[in-house]
Amino acid sequence: MGAAQRRVVSVVFADLVDFTALSERLDAEDVAHIQDSWFALAGDVITAAGGEVEKFIGDAVMAIFGAGQADDSDPVRAVRAALAVAGDTLRLERSLGLEPGTVRARLGVNTGEVVVTRGPAGWRVTGDVVNTAARLQAAARPGQVLLGPETAFGVAHAFVLEEHGDIPLKGKAQPVTAWRVASERSELRRGLSLHGLRAPLLGREHELAALDDLLRDPADRTTTVVLLAPPGVGKSRLAEEFAGRAHSAGHPTWRVALGDEPDRGYAVVATMLRAAGRTLWGVGDPGPGAAAAR
Repeated sequence: MGAAQRRVVSVVFADLVDFTALSERLDAEDVAHIQDSWFALAGDVITAAGGEVEKFIGDAVMAIFGAGQADDSDPVRAVRAALAVAGDTLRLERSLGLEPGTVRARLGVNTGEVVVTRGPAGWRVTGDVVNTAARLQAAARPGQVLLGPETAFGVAHAFVLEEHGDIPLKGKAQPVTAWRVASERSELRRGLSLHGLRAPLLGREHELAALDDLLRDPADRTTTVVLLAPPGVGKSRLAEEFAGRAHSAGHPTWRVALGDEPDRGYAVVATMLRAAGRTLWGVGDPGPGAAAAR
């Protein structure tokens, strides 16, 4: 195998509920068809969200977000994928003509440091994060997604969460506090804004002045600004401040794209193109509403 690398990843563990009992009731060919259909569904959802399926185990799926290239959006994408798998499993049940309750999935999502080992025959992920994700999945109810505490911390800006309580998990010395998603936030909230508070923006007067100049020029038809800077320097906060000023100035259709690494600027361009494709906006006619693409 190749050299091992430490990475912070988000692990999604998904499992079909009572699959053994289902296998006992149905013909083997029907069971195989259900299993193959569910694996294809889960794999498609996870891949579309930017994750990688690490393995299929019996009737379970284990997927990783961040194994190849870590990103601070990994937990959010992992949770969105898990919720989508849970919802799509219900639709799969109907499409297969099965009785309600025949096919249900339960899922666990956990975030933390693992060791990723790649080689000619494939790759594997090792660490307690994986075990805990599997245990969270086993503790979830049919159709439910449970989040570990690190995942909950990493997605609180994007989802409204409810505490599920402390759960004793097999093999864990202490109970683990699990969380579940109540809803997705209509707008991202970070830092103090999670608690309904807002602090003044400090130390970005030069950048804000340059952005404000764009708003003052009535002939300027610019609708998109790209902010490129290393991670953690406050791009999201600057974009939020500018978006508010643009809206107040009567420009509700500005878009802001953020990029963490200047040498990967094309990724930001790709983000903007995807956003434009989803909303069918034109360069000169960006359409109603404001959006920030990250």
